[in-house]
Amino acid sequence: MAQLGPVQSVTVERILPGTLIVSVTARDPLAIWQDNNNVTPQFVLIDKDGAVITNQDAAAAKRREPSLLLLSGS
Repeated sequence: MAQLGPVQSVTVERILPGTLIVSVTARDPLAIWQDNNNVTPQFVLIDKDGAVITNQDAAAAKRREPSLLLLSGS
């Protein structure tokens, strides 16, 4: 099975006889957010709504997509 990245939504449609259509919408990162609330800064990916995309490596995302913005704040 292929590894999926962050998923925004999934729709499963059943068409008889014996067909399933699965539509997956990716959750694309918009920026890297540097959270300064901890002793050591945390870098996380956020989407267009400002929601954190969990379980993703921000440094690896920056290497794949150099145009990602870096936002800093508390």
